[in-house]
Amino acid sequence: MTKISLSFDDGRKDNYVAAKEILEPLNIPATFNITIGYVEKTPNIEKPSEHIPMSIDELKDLYNNNNNLFEIAGHGYEHNNDVDNLIKGVNELRKVLNISDKQKLGIVSPHSEFDTDTLPNVIKKLKDNNICYLRVGKNFANNVFMRKAVRKINRKLNIPSIFSWSYKDSDIKNTDEFLLYSSGAIKDTKLKELKRLVSDAIKNDKSYIICFHSILKKDEPFYDDLFTWDYNDFLEFCKYLKKLRDDNKIEICKTIDLINN
Repeated sequence: MTKISLSFDDGRKDNYVAAKEILEPLNIPATFNITIGYVEKTPNIEKPSEHIPMSIDELKDLYNNNNNLFEIAGHGYEHNNDVDNLIKGVNELRKVLNISDKQKLGIVSPHSEFDTDTLPNVIKKLKDNNICYLRVGKNFANNVFMRKAVRKINRKLNIPSIFSWSYKDSDIKNTDEFLLYSSGAIKDTKLKELKRLVSDAIKNDKSYIICFHSILKKDEPFYDDLFTWDYNDFLEFCKYLKKLRDDNKIEICKTIDLINN
């Protein structure tokens, strides 16, 4: 069955709002990838953005959700891809959330810029710290220049079939047991494009991680930011996913469940 995993990068306060106002009421699981130094408001570090971060109490509330809906994953202590920084971020998350050192956690590459060619050199170090997956961005391994060009052009055209095609190699079944790819929603991504990605996934027996950053309403600061997606569109998209789940056409799951399955 097609699996869809919703994933939120950085630890922005609006992610917490979306979780409480949309995901929880619809009983939709998701993964929150936390740059913990940003959430802790550590001074003089590389931050993901100028958005307000969620608080430590809000982070704990997501982790302790009674329905076990939400996964917390690492996104660096600071927002960069140095391996020691990624491990430090996971270890600080364990400390803040009182997570056992033996419990496996995932990590997500800041900016999706982790050099995957170096992964064989560091994977043992990551696994020794009980890190069970690394999620990066889209997979352009095949026809890389053409795919990037088509994706860039379609950011203006917003043709759903082209959007879906551009992510066809980023599905979960195209990964190994540790490295995961994802698709993404940014400002110019239309609701119809995400719906087409999911409908094509069902048709072709694919599964996807869909990455978001901010979920904001039109009157909120940073609404016009490149990495913001509209609150009402997100609500409609989640209702669409719920309907597909109710019809037994998809499973909505956390990223770690993709590894466990």
